[in-house]
Amino acid sequence: MTKIGLTLSGGGVRGVAHLGALEALEKMGIEISIISGTSAGAIAGAFFAAGYLPREIMAIIKKTKLFSIHNQKIWSAGLFELTPMRNTLKKYIPQNTFESLDIPLYAAATNIKKGEIEYFSSGELDSAIVASSCVPFIFEPIFYQNSVFVDGGIINNLPIEAILSKCDKLIGIHVNSPVKIFKSIKKINITERSLNLLLASSVYPKSSQCTIFIDPPELEKYTLFNMKNADELYKAGFEHTLSMEKEILRKLK
Repeated sequence: MTKIGLTLSGGGVRGVAHLGALEALEKMGIEISIISGTSAGAIAGAFFAAGYLPREIMAIIKKTKLFSIHNQKIWSAGLFELTPMRNTLKKYIPQNTFESLDIPLYAAATNIKKGEIEYFSSGELDSAIVASSCVPFIFEPIFYQNSVFVDGGIINNLPIEAILSKCDKLIGIHVNSPVKIFKSIKKINITERSLNLLLASSVYPKSSQCTIFIDPPELEKYTLFNMKNADELYKAGFEHTLSMEKEILRKLK
């Protein structure tokens, strides 16, 4: 049986598009054997690996506002902390270990002390996922295993390396496709645009290593932390992936 791997990029609320893409893959009968992800991709990957269907994950995200910055608490340094995210993971995946997941998962996080990416695939699930999702300058850094971690996407926003040798074919899903023409000059949009370009820079050079590379276009028009367009993002991921059905089935079957 062909072992199919799945790598999910980061992207804040845009990570909802991963769920739409996963529903389309399930509709095609594609079975995933191993997953890697960072930030929003690690979150989506954790729930999917725990056995939740894409629509069920979407319901959890909407109910808990998991990807919304407004659902997080302010840390003493003026940054947001990720305790609500940690609590949500523990509530819906109570075993709270990588070993309890139905599908093996590798979560990528950036080790600030070492200046390198690390992949978590065993032990405590919530700490690893939270570390993978800690966007610098917005969330407090995560202290875990005697080191300090921030968002894995800062160094590697498509962490295929963790599973490339562990699968026969690989699907990479990227939810940060930058718009070609950027017109806004608002400060907050410039900041978000800069972050988006930074995240994308580590993705496209590796797209050719994926058997299938799914990259829904122009998701940058949706902000990183506002859940109001979640349904549109889900639909975008679903429809774009479904439009690739012939290519996907030809290359994976």
